[in-house]
Amino acid sequence: MITTLNLRKAYQGKVVLQASRFVARQGELAAVVGPSGAGKSTLLRLLAGLEPADQGSIALSGSPVEAAKLRRSTCLVLQQPIAFRGSVLYNAALAPRLLGASRREAQRLGLEALEQVGLAELAKQEAHTLSGGELVRLSLARALTKRPEVLLLDEATANLDPANVAKIEALLLALLPRTTMVMVTHNLPQARRLSRTTAVLLDNELAAQGPTPDLFDTYPDPKVRAFIRGEMVF
Repeated sequence: MITTLNLRKAYQGKVVLQASRFVARQGELAAVVGPSGAGKSTLLRLLAGLEPADQGSIALSGSPVEAAKLRRSTCLVLQQPIAFRGSVLYNAALAPRLLGASRREAQRLGLEALEQVGLAELAKQEAHTLSGGELVRLSLARALTKRPEVLLLDEATANLDPANVAKIEALLLALLPRTTMVMVTHNLPQARRLSRTTAVLLDNELAAQGPTPDLFDTYPDPKVRAFIRGEMVF
């Protein structure tokens, strides 16, 4: 479980994110939606410990933690992941090696993760030759070998075709409830399909968060309803 309390981030005096209380419960997927520039990716970077908040705190399992602990406990999968030079297996086994595992153990964990994401047969292939969908699955495999408490996904399926989107979604659902996830997406039907709760960011502020069916169907705030309906929100 990961939560925020009175989180605030500004760049050069401009507030880009205010989140009074965001919650992603253990073993659930929390979706984060909102217009471009609303602060969604900033929220993920703060949760990953990649940037410091100007104000507020982040807690894991109820205990406030510093950035170093967040970096150890989370893993961020980006919209356009990058493969390191080397084989698919080398990429998948890199995190455990960096964390001190033996080469044999790291390769075992890497192969196990590649099996989970359906890439085991490509283990010896050079990673730079993978397709876009395969590269996203490799990025997920790299994250899984780290065994994060919280998996953070920044529009991980945005550039994929429907078949690959379906594969990634099936994989994410299979990983639940063992892993807590926070997924930023512009795909509102995807948020509705996958998430237990949905948060809406509007005007760089956490405008709403609640059970996904309630938020999509009955949420009372007119600006939130307008965004969910696909109307322009300023």
